[in-house]
Amino acid sequence: MLTSKMNPRVFWGASAIAGGLLLLALMAPATSDLLFGRAQAWVVETFGWFYVASVAGFMLFVAALALGPTGRLKLGPDDAEPDFPYVSWLAMLFAAGMGIGLMYFAVA
Repeated sequence: MLTSKMNPRVFWGASAIAGGLLLLALMAPATSDLLFGRAQAWVVETFGWFYVASVAGFMLFVAALALGPTGRLKLGPDDAEPDFPYVSWLAMLFAAGMGIGLMYFAVA
């Protein structure tokens, strides 16, 4: 059984920061909008390259796994057969992607 131990310093410190930002947003919406907008712009300008490099590196890593010897690794018993044909599997992935997109953007 997994047991969780809370570190009070981390919990209360994070709660205080989140609560302070929430109070700022509730008490001074215009000021907090300006502050959060500038903070986001700084993060994007400063660390945008790292985000792009991380995604590109991850995509290269996944492509290397798929195209290398590990791409043929069977994730089940040796005698197991796929439950669905390849085309049906791709259609289900497409349908799931479209479904979550519709659910997400339906509220926008």
